[in-house]
Amino acid sequence: VTGFQTWCSSDLWWLTGFPPVACQALVALLCRVVVVVALLAIAERVTGSARTAGVVVLLYSASPQFVFFNAQYAYQTLALALLLGALALLVAADDASSASRRRRRLGVALASLAALAVTHHLTSWVGALALVALAALSSLGRGRRTRTLATGAATAVVTVAAWTAVVGPLLADYLGPVFDARSEEHTSELQSP
Repeated sequence: VTGFQTWCSSDLWWLTGFPPVACQALVALLCRVVVVVALLAIAERVTGSARTAGVVVLLYSASPQFVFFNAQYAYQTLALALLLGALALLVAADDASSASRRRRRLGVALASLAALAVTHHLTSWVGALALVALAALSSLGRGRRTRTLATGAATAVVTVAAWTAVVGPLLADYLGPVFDARSEEHTSELQSP
């Protein structure tokens, strides 16, 4: 469990006085709500249909990923909520009726991307690369959406790279054995007849 996630549940404990386990369950529940609402908003924007967006959420909520893995109080639960929430806010920033609403939504999206960088390294890198790809695809068209996605992509890449530089030695110790084991398996597969 990351420091950011612990911080979320400890602040909830401080605000409510609930037992720590209840605060952890509330954080996980809040993350699930954010994932569902963000997924619904993104799917509705992409498909142009609320009904289709509902089917997308229904299919995701029936998956083992949603039922088991993302129901835990663990780093990936918060990371997924931050990523999808940031994407939904970036999309919503384009639809804002005023400049102040656009700036507010964009600010919260960028803060979510920065929080994502310190929450889970793999999800933050995947999110940064996805935003770069979306910004590149969006640049084929014109308009504010390209600038919004480019701002989100730049923020994600900079924050993830900066955080990776800070925790790089820890990541090498953490992920090194995984890559070493896979490398040994691959070498033995190549050498076997």
